[in-house]
Amino acid sequence: MKKILLFSLLCLLVVTGCGSKKEEKKNLKDIEKKIIALDNFKNHESVSKDTIEKKYSIDLGDADVLMIAAKKYDDASIVFITEKNDKTKTEVDAFVKAYNDQWVKMNYFPEQKELVEKATYKTEGNYIIYIVSENNDEVLKIVNE
Repeated sequence: MKKILLFSLLCLLVVTGCGSKKEEKKNLKDIEKKIIALDNFKNHESVSKDTIEKKYSIDLGDADVLMIAAKKYDDASIVFITEKNDKTKTEVDAFVKAYNDQWVKMNYFPEQKELVEKATYKTEGNYIIYIVSENNDEVLKIVNE
């Protein structure tokens, strides 16, 4: 009887797993399409990983990444999402600080400065998310769908 019970428990454990749940990967292409379709992001474009690494001196390694940035120099709106690891967290922290310094300390465009000051910067699951927009909550909702 004990062997049957033990065997049943073992089978149940094998079928249900050990309780660890792997974080789902975000479909960054779908997120990109939905964000660019928003009115506030009509004049924005997706930035390639290579361009991000060269232009902003960020080493993202093999992490998946999405950056949507304005085509014009006077618009601070940006969405930056990347997979999290020790390296990317440090790199993105430095990027966010530099981006903040650029818009807030320089203060050339006061409305844009306010957007940057109200930015959303957070880690959720396996991702680092940085959003500067007129409606960060709307963008974050799309990211988390």
